[in-house]
Amino acid sequence: MKLPTLILCALVAVSAAASSRRPVTVTEATPFAAGYEYTFRYATQIGSGIRSQPNAETFESQQATYQIAADAVIHFQTERIATLRLKDVIVTSQNGAVIDPRRVASVNIGEEQTLETQILEQLEYVVKFDYVNGLIEKVYFNGKDATWSKNVKRAILNMVQLNLARQNMPSEGTNYVETASKNMFNLPEVSLEGDCQTMYVISSPVSQFFNVTKSIDFKQCRRIAKIQYGPRATKQCAECQKQADQQLDRASVLQFELIGTPEKYAIRRVQLLSQYVYKTLATESAHPMQTIVASELFLTAVEKKTVKALPTVRRQRIHR
Repeated sequence: MKLPTLILCALVAVSAAASSRRPVTVTEATPFAAGYEYTFRYATQIGSGIRSQPNAETFESQQATYQIAADAVIHFQTERIATLRLKDVIVTSQNGAVIDPRRVASVNIGEEQTLETQILEQLEYVVKFDYVNGLIEKVYFNGKDATWSKNVKRAILNMVQLNLARQNMPSEGTNYVETASKNMFNLPEVSLEGDCQTMYVISSPVSQFFNVTKSIDFKQCRRIAKIQYGPRATKQCAECQKQADQQLDRASVLQFELIGTPEKYAIRRVQLLSQYVYKTLATESAHPMQTIVASELFLTAVEKKTVKALPTVRRQRIHR
């Protein structure tokens, strides 16, 4: 089974088990608006190891897994300027097999890590960003924030990015299909993963709900980002990066549960599943090394808030 198909099928396994909290009701969910604060529960699980069987759809031999759970609080100061801050951060890790690494398990499956003060401070640095018609246009990080901490926050922002307004759609060469039951279109999009062709499939509304599936085509990218998920030392190496890209198969799919219409909607729940399979010089029958990232973001509260002045932070575009 090809990676994108596997990822799409596995999305149904992503669960909110990492928290006892539940998403807000239909009446409580509101579109992003100035003067409001939106609290999401975020949970992500990153597992790396050796796949037990070639081309297997289950991965019992996952070797190492760690999880991050936090409240992600997004406050809109204006219609397009917002901030993101993390609170109540929990990090757990474990070694050994995971029954289903595509499912976000309860955070108590592993040993909770006591975060060093410096690491916790980095995670708690506020991020300011421009949000225009569903797209993250610019991100303003604290100058002291580390690369891995920025990527945790980028990952969350990536899960609230939706180009339903079809911005940046080229006039030529765009694959666009529309039927009575669904919309489907491809367009280039800059995200955490890079600058890649992205497919959107919009389902027909049921009551006040509708779903959007967003998949990234890594075969059609102008740039692919190098993602660092933990507080590790890094070395710059252009040739190393080129070689790593050639040795890596990747796939990412996001599924959004929205309330409203494609023109005006509230984000109630987002699920993400990414798979990275590392090629080796061994034969195709060799057991490949892989990383699976399963994440979930769901809205737990909406409150009206007054605007508070924030310290100046360094501006940085989303793709850097």
